Amino acid sequence: MAIAGPLTSFLVSATSFVVAGVIVALGLPGFAAVFSYLAWINLMLGLFNLVPAFPLDGGRVLSVVSKWFNVAGLVIAAGLLLLTPFHSPLLLLILIFGGFSTFQRFRSTAENPAYYDVPANTKWTIGLVYLSLLVGLALGAAHTVHLLPQGV
Repeated sequence: MAIAGPLTSFLVSATSFVVAGVIVALGLPGFAAVFSYLAWINLMLGLFNLVPAFPLDGGRVLSVVSKWFNVAGLVIAAGLLLLTPFHSPLLLLILIFGGFSTFQRFRSTAENPAYYDVPANTKWTIGLVYLSLLVGLALGAAHTVHLLPQGV
């Protein structure tokens, strides 16, 4: 269920990209810029949402595969917080709630190990779907950023 958010971002961006292409073919590049930005924003939103830290969708998806992904997600969120010039309060909240959630995950695994007992083939499937979506969003973002109007 948690993969639906990033998947929707990918589908909206793909649709926006196609619409932008059609508008360019019709000779209206100004309107195409709106859809190019919409595509790029949704790609960035989807990528951010795939950071494997709670409460983001990536944290919910990958915690089934391994609780250690949540630790990696906290490291990524801390890096993003340090690299952003305005030190985003959203990232700070993700670190606070994500840290508490990750602590609870490790504690609940020790208390109730059967809760996280997921078959290996299910973990592989979830991991491959996550990785495919991550690669698709990243490639889309790399391609779309070149299509955005310069100087705006």
